[in-house]
Amino acid sequence: MKTEKDCEELLHLCAASVGGFFGAYSILNRHENFGSSATTNLIIIISDILGNSLKDAFIRLAAMLIYVSAIILTVLIAHYTSLNTKKLSVFLSSCCAVILCFLPEKMDYIISLYPIFFITAFQWNSFMGTGKLASSTIFSTNNLRVTVCGYVSYTISKDKKQLETANYYALTLLFFHIGVIYEYIFFRLFGIKSSVAAFPLLAATFAVILIDERRKNR
Repeated sequence: MKTEKDCEELLHLCAASVGGFFGAYSILNRHENFGSSATTNLIIIISDILGNSLKDAFIRLAAMLIYVSAIILTVLIAHYTSLNTKKLSVFLSSCCAVILCFLPEKMDYIISLYPIFFITAFQWNSFMGTGKLASSTIFSTNNLRVTVCGYVSYTISKDKKQLETANYYALTLLFFHIGVIYEYIFFRLFGIKSSVAAFPLLAATFAVILIDERRKNR
């Protein structure tokens, strides 16, 4: 890593691989539910209320409140403490991996994703991109949009900034799906207990955080 920018980008990519891992874990192990999908959950909450499925609505509403509380917590920590939310994100994700390993396979699949609702929201607000480029490490929708727009714009204008932006978001997509592939392999071997396979990805992310800190303290 030649520059601080390189280090920050590597950290972002490591976090994206973690996001891909937990996203795949949710879908593969819990009836194709995505713990990071606020849009889907809000739609289903409204549908459940209108359809008088109040119990299901309450379960998903609790999940949404957990998701929101994690976002609020990152803001409070940033404003009122000197704690490093990136390090906290890695620690909390490690705890989540252990908890998921012990949750029963046949329990309510939304309740079983409560830990993922929390840690993905916490990660999203801790790893928000690098420099002026905002990029999610827990889902791909906007990253895909910006990648496509960037390459098309570069083809038209030959503006190198557009190419650099597109490459950045494309790399984020690549590392996110490396995390997906990694989880899929362990899911085939261990099923629900594959959550603990996240530890190497989390260790790599933590190592880059430490390297980044040392660079900044020089």
